[in-house]
Amino acid sequence: MEKGSTFRWKALGMNITSLLEKVDEMKCISWSGKSIGMAALHSWYFQKQGTMTVVKTEEELSGWLARVLKFFDPQFLDKSLEKALETLKKKSEQ
Repeated sequence: MEKGSTFRWKALGMNITSLLEKVDEMKCISWSGKSIGMAALHSWYFQKQGTMTVVKTEEELSGWLARVLKFFDPQFLDKSLEKALETLKKKSEQ
């Protein structure tokens, strides 16, 4: 996939349409996405360290649903990002 490509997926049972904003192979992938009540900008950063790759991720959420989720669980986004990194680690080690 390349910058400008769109993809569809689900999170928390919501349909999301996302757009690749930046694709710099093995350095950075960023996408934006919108769903009912929420918009997101998510980035993954990859840094080669010897035989390993260190991955960092960050995400910005906006919209009324993002505020509701943060109200009920202030750590929602941190936990979500942590889970995504754990899943990526497991899949890459298979």
